Amino acid sequence: MRDGQLSACRHHLHLDIRRIVQQYGKNNVVILALGAEAVRTLTHTTITAWLSRQGATTVLYRSSPQFIPPLPVFATYHPANLAPNRSPHLLGTFVSHLEMLKRYLATGKSLRPEFKLINGASAQSVEMRKVCSLDIETYGVLRGVEQTAFHPILSERIDGRPREHQVLTVAVAFDPSKAYVFTLADIEERSAFFSMFRRWREVYKSECVLVGHNITYDLLYLRMCFPELRLLIRPFSFYIEDTAVLNHLHDDLQPSRSLKALASTFGLADYSGLLEEVKESPNARDANLHYYNALDAITTLRLYEFFIARLKERWQSLPLDDDFRLRFRSDLLWTILHLEEHGLTFNRKALVSLYNKQRRHLQSLIEQGKQAGYTFAGSGSQKSVIGLITSALTEAGMLDDERVIRTAKTHQISIGKENAVLALEKLPASSPLRKPLELYVEYKSNIGIYNSYLKPLVEQFVDKTDGSTYPSWFAVPTFVKDAEGGTGGMRQGRIAAHRPAAQTFPPVVKDTLRSRFPDGVLLEYDLSQIELRVPALLSGDPAMCEAFQQRKDIHAQTAQLLIDAGLGFYNITDEDGFKKMRQLGKRLNFLMQYRGGAATFVEVCRSDLGLEVPLELAKRIITEYWRMYTVLRKWQDELIAFVEEHGYLITPTGWRRTFVPTENKKSLVFEICNFPVQTTAAQVFQSAHAAILREAQRRRIPLITPVQIHDALFVDTRLPYLDQVDEIVEKYMTHPPLWLRLQKIYNREVPLEYSRRIVYDARNPNNHGTDRHKRTETAAISVNSSVERQAVANQNGQTQARQRGLFDND
Repeated sequence: MRDGQLSACRHHLHLDIRRIVQQYGKNNVVILALGAEAVRTLTHTTITAWLSRQGATTVLYRSSPQFIPPLPVFATYHPANLAPNRSPHLLGTFVSHLEMLKRYLATGKSLRPEFKLINGASAQSVEMRKVCSLDIETYGVLRGVEQTAFHPILSERIDGRPREHQVLTVAVAFDPSKAYVFTLADIEERSAFFSMFRRWREVYKSECVLVGHNITYDLLYLRMCFPELRLLIRPFSFYIEDTAVLNHLHDDLQPSRSLKALASTFGLADYSGLLEEVKESPNARDANLHYYNALDAITTLRLYEFFIARLKERWQSLPLDDDFRLRFRSDLLWTILHLEEHGLTFNRKALVSLYNKQRRHLQSLIEQGKQAGYTFAGSGSQKSVIGLITSALTEAGMLDDERVIRTAKTHQISIGKENAVLALEKLPASSPLRKPLELYVEYKSNIGIYNSYLKPLVEQFVDKTDGSTYPSWFAVPTFVKDAEGGTGGMRQGRIAAHRPAAQTFPPVVKDTLRSRFPDGVLLEYDLSQIELRVPALLSGDPAMCEAFQQRKDIHAQTAQLLIDAGLGFYNITDEDGFKKMRQLGKRLNFLMQYRGGAATFVEVCRSDLGLEVPLELAKRIITEYWRMYTVLRKWQDELIAFVEEHGYLITPTGWRRTFVPTENKKSLVFEICNFPVQTTAAQVFQSAHAAILREAQRRRIPLITPVQIHDALFVDTRLPYLDQVDEIVEKYMTHPPLWLRLQKIYNREVPLEYSRRIVYDARNPNNHGTDRHKRTETAAISVNSSVERQAVANQNGQTQARQRGLFDND
């Protein structure tokens, strides 16, 4: 509805509300706003904002000559949004909102819980329980103070806030009826908090469960601002839980994610008006601040109990037990705390050199483009590039080619480099358009690295003195702790890094990383083919399991299938031809794990490898593939059928994905087949990562993992400990705790392998990317085909090279 229409109708709505208040009395009127426009009309804010203030009173039409008293307003989504072709996943939240309103109408009470707030220093004979909630308030809540950084080191560097003044208060709750609040600037209260925490740890030892909403943020600040707490809050020494994670496991499509919004959605607490009061807190002893901190702790505990009760009922049929799932979630959070606390370190000199080199190269390309009559950047660049690509496609006779990419709305020629590369395929060598088009392709190939990585790293994220940077890490999609209100994390069980996006660094950027130790070495360990081994284990496909159990080259096997079907593009007796044919087999293997079809295979061959595969031949290849892996296909069919009946999938760890019906059936099938594979693969690796950290901590080995990239782990250690680190990684990369448990559940074994690469070595700091490969394989491989014979020949050479510590393959 447009603003003009709202204005025209507002007078009539005002009269209707006034009549209702006159008839029933202001204490008996509650308004339910359905949809964003209704919320905006009544509250002058967004529906997302008001969902955190359910039941709050608001003054309607202040300028009206006939004043309407403040009335409580509840909000939910418009019922039309629940239609199958729109957002049916909102139904659960819609019902929760109505149930909350029903409870409010039945009791006539505010949603704000009643509890006793106890000053921590005066707490006597505290009745403790195994589960405890904790919440901190940092300096950003004070009047006139803006918190722009969300890491203690960055709070010091950027906001100029000394460590001892970053955390104002901490609230602790053992039951929902009382909360203890400590002002940490006060020596007596800080000592009382340390004592309470120490007693709790002594009573329940490793069985302690510490709960928070975005708990790693709270622990990060407590550990780094108060050195006395580092031993009490020792990673992996007790369990930690995060209600943000539990919320995702409870409902992965839940739009409410902040503590306030969730409390309101489930009718657990009312924060209306309180945040505004807290933002006016003059200091850490302010009563409103203490109440707000205590309410957070109480609400977090209530939310935890709410989620755990529902999730335990849902998880009864899952093969993993509750204790294993608890430990897995806790280990994941401790791992994220480790990543956030330590950050990663660049060789800033090398990074700046790369940045300057790339900038000069881009400027040169722009100037050469101008000399040729084309603008690649700035004003007029879009029109200029569209003209260049259109002219080139026309001259090449490819303007109507189905591979030409056009924009979704206007159907204009896309200015991405794909269209330019396509035109170069058939553009005559003598064409005057060829040179500027090649320049543009080179420009597009480099501008992304510069804008997305080098520029923000050098100008914003990497410290000028020590080369350090501190990404924020997320276990699940959740609101980040900054003013932007963005989200982080992935629905596929993968953890995600933001600001900077450390997991997607291009190789040239990765190679500017260095060890933080003077005698250090930075290594990259990569779990091999995990997204093929996972479906082998989960499906039990005998052909896949046998291939991995016998250490066969599964990509070479698929390459042989392609050759037998008539797709022999390369001479596989030649090493380069073998690699290319194996690469083609690799593409097909990964494509089929997510139920790709013949048309998709044709497109992959065309776009990625420049090969034209006839559709009929592709169909024959797909048929032969499924004849080889019949059990895998049957397993995928069962996944699809389960989603059609129930609408979701759930992994043994409790991670759940809800699938919303869509017109794009192919995309939906891809997501269904992808979820259990990618999520399990990510979590197996997370399990290995946590076990490596736990073992290194137990053995007191200086080991830091600055980056985890889904199936690759960067490990920073000192050279004297390198052999011990290799030993630990060997143990857990080949036998992650979760993988061992899954093999036991499914009663079959699929071995894991990994590779190792030296990224930085203090003995030779300027030589990046030295390779040394380690795997669990043996040289005894059966030779069943020409491709496999070549694979064995290559592998024998690799085995000798590995003994010299010089070789690494993919």
